[in-house]
Amino acid sequence: MENNLFNKIKLLKQIRPEAGFALSSRRIILDTTKKSHYQILFKKQLQQTFILSAAMGMAVVLLVIVGRISSLPLEGLSPELISSLNSKDLTLEQENLNFNIQLAEAKYYKESTTQVTMALNNDLDSVAMQKQAENINSLIKELAL
Repeated sequence: MENNLFNKIKLLKQIRPEAGFALSSRRIILDTTKKSHYQILFKKQLQQTFILSAAMGMAVVLLVIVGRISSLPLEGLSPELISSLNSKDLTLEQENLNFNIQLAEAKYYKESTTQVTMALNNDLDSVAMQKQAENINSLIKELAL
């Protein structure tokens, strides 16, 4: 049985690919490694160029839009929009905004003080309970002795 197995292995070792197949396979393998390195470099360069050109194109479009908006005549705009450009109205709105923010902060501080007080009371209760448990444990140990 072992001799039969060795004979089969010797027969399998003698199997060789055709010369054309071996040559074409070798070329494919060797060309692939060379091409892939250059292809990777080319793809990276192409991606960087595309990203840069897209960013520049978007900047140009944004500049054109801003230029078009700034060149519009103010007479054709609605009265509400023109009044929103008035500096006195903007200053008044800003002062009201600061007042509203201060009121909101005061309400937050009032609510947070209550929540902090409740949390501290819970913590104090748990500390008191721990001390009582420690006292009970020490009394049990004394009684056990």
